Amino acid sequence: MNRTVPGRNTLKGHVDEVNTIVYSPDGAHILSGSQDKSIWGWDSKTGSPIGHLRGHTNKVASIAYSPDGTCFVSASWDGTLQVWNSWTGAPIGEPLEGHTDAVASAAYSPNGRQIISGSHDHTILIWDSHTHATIQKPLRGHTGPVNYVTYSQNGTHIISGSRDHTIMIWDPITGAPSQERLKGYIVACSPTRFHVALGSDDETIQVWDLQTGKPIYEPLRGHSLPITAISYSPDGNHIISASYDITIRIWDSLTGALIRTPLKGHTSIIWTIAFSPDGKHIASGGVDKTIRMWDTQIGTPSTEPLRSHGDFIRFSVYSHIVELVYNLTNTPQNIYDFLGDSQAMPFNSFWDPHRKHFISTRLQQAGIIYVQQALSDDPDQDDVKDIEVTRSSHPLVIPSNGWLRTSDGKVQF
Repeated sequence: MNRTVPGRNTLKGHVDEVNTIVYSPDGAHILSGSQDKSIWGWDSKTGSPIGHLRGHTNKVASIAYSPDGTCFVSASWDGTLQVWNSWTGAPIGEPLEGHTDAVASAAYSPNGRQIISGSHDHTILIWDSHTHATIQKPLRGHTGPVNYVTYSQNGTHIISGSRDHTIMIWDPITGAPSQERLKGYIVACSPTRFHVALGSDDETIQVWDLQTGKPIYEPLRGHSLPITAISYSPDGNHIISASYDITIRIWDSLTGALIRTPLKGHTSIIWTIAFSPDGKHIASGGVDKTIRMWDTQIGTPSTEPLRSHGDFIRFSVYSHIVELVYNLTNTPQNIYDFLGDSQAMPFNSFWDPHRKHFISTRLQQAGIIYVQQALSDDPDQDDVKDIEVTRSSHPLVIPSNGWLRTSDGKVQF
């Protein structure tokens, strides 16, 4: 019997459809992008929101982490990509501009040196992940919007899926396409084998061997409507799929067998699904504006969905009004108004696990960490005194497993 993760079935924060979900490489966080133009961060263990970012002027269609987890890239229908610092939430450089229409998908190369993007302008661009410059001319061949791009597990191929209902395979060095086109428009690559899973409008999934150029077995059948999303488990042994039929199915990637009954819980179309790095959980999102967490071993939807705090606010670097500060148990502590002093406004701020110290960084004062000591043991009192100002090239950002850390991984307490 299938069930969602107890007590944290449903994560609510977006105010429009959830288009993309991705786990951080260490599995500690989830990022989601939405038609509401925002990116939300979530604690994957508790389901608590840890912040949200704004910068795009149209819906966020795709998010991808760099292999080392230090940054991530977002692709938007505003025609741009933006690279972000994973720890501070700050944009890294200016938006990447080069496409002439909506950008629907983005991915890092396995070595982290390149970013690829697919667009409604029918092209694929390859970018240097450090300089943000395009490396070669656009890859052309599709006759419809390119909605999915990914690398093969060893980085020797780029695979793209388009609304022209073809899958193309490209040489990332020369940009040359293979002569054979596969049928489908949604694609996912195995992380451990030269296999690709292709989703189609005919409600099936086909798994191909890139080395032989042949399907491994008969198409996977079970969904009753066209496929909307596909993903591989980290060990490559399972495939998950979502469909317009509002279900998620788990398959054995080696045999094609359906492993368990469909996962049901969403109330409308599912656009995105992702495995956690340990393979134990699945996150899904879609038209119902929620993110749902599933246990891959056992589970049906929980009757006690978790709701994020309705008044939770964590402003990005673009915001200059207030911040609702939470301690590590997500209890609201106070509202601070820093509109009159942008220098003093905290960019990130947290109580330490024992609520003895309040730690913060400030906008326009990058590299400075402020440590203040609580003057009372009463959890309802927020009076503090300054005890330390520390300069660091790795500003404090988020609590991790009850501790506070910087972007270089250094634990502060």
